[in-house]
Amino acid sequence: MNSLHCARDRVRSLAHVREMLRPGGCVAVCEGAATTDAAGLPHVLDAVFGQFRGWWDRDGFRDADDWAADLPAAGLTVEDRADVTAGPRVLGSLLWATRS
Repeated sequence: MNSLHCARDRVRSLAHVREMLRPGGCVAVCEGAATTDAAGLPHVLDAVFGQFRGWWDRDGFRDADDWAADLPAAGLTVEDRADVTAGPRVLGSLLWATRS
C-alpha cells in the first residue's frame, strides 16, 4: 500500500485503513524525509520518484510529524516511531499505530 501519502484526503484514507483492521490491529507507515540534513539536502529518492505523476503535486515525502497528527485524527493510536538514519542523516521515519 504505497499510496497513502498521495491521497487527496489522507485522514479519510487512513480512516478506511482503520476500518480494515480488527481491534488491536496494527498499521505501519514508513515515509522518507524530504531533506536529510539541516542544510536541506534533498533525499536521493526525489530523483527517482519525482518523475512519477502525483509526486510533486501531492507533497512528495511527508514529515513524520504530519503522519503522527493524521493517524489519531483517523481514529488510530500511535504506538511508537523510529527514525531511519545513515550516520547523521535522517532518511525517514517508521510509525506504527493500532486500532482500539
